Amino acid sequence: MKKYLYLLLMIVLPSTSFAESMYIDDTLLVPLRSGEGLQFRIVHKGVKSGTKVEILNHSAESGYSHVRTPEGIEGYLPTRYLIKDEIAKDKLIKVTAQLNKAQNTVAELQEKLGQLQEAYDSLTSDHEKLSSHSQSTGAELEKIKAISS
Repeated sequence: MKKYLYLLLMIVLPSTSFAESMYIDDTLLVPLRSGEGLQFRIVHKGVKSGTKVEILNHSAESGYSHVRTPEGIEGYLPTRYLIKDEIAKDKLIKVTAQLNKAQNTVAELQEKLGQLQEAYDSLTSDHEKLSSHSQSTGAELEKIKAISS
């Protein structure tokens, strides 16, 4: 009895510890079946496109994969409906969010650049005035020195 229990554990544990994740492709809904083939009953009416599923087993012979949904439902579906990357719709949503964030950052940086440009122009003007005043003060000092000597 212990041997059978140990053998059962050896079979079950590797399948859960080496599980791979994939995504349902752009097909709208993929039915999940109780076995590898169309003759088996449907256990889930349709896994939605873009759903991340855990791959428990692949069968190249039947063309089906044993999967587990995020809700914990296990079943079989044709391997052709699985892709390694997220679907284009989900990627587009993420990239659009990144683009919006980048555009907001650019707008903020342009506003800061405008403020810094104004500050730079003001400081340049002040510097020119002070340089001019320094030159006139220096010339006046030279006159005073010449007169006093």
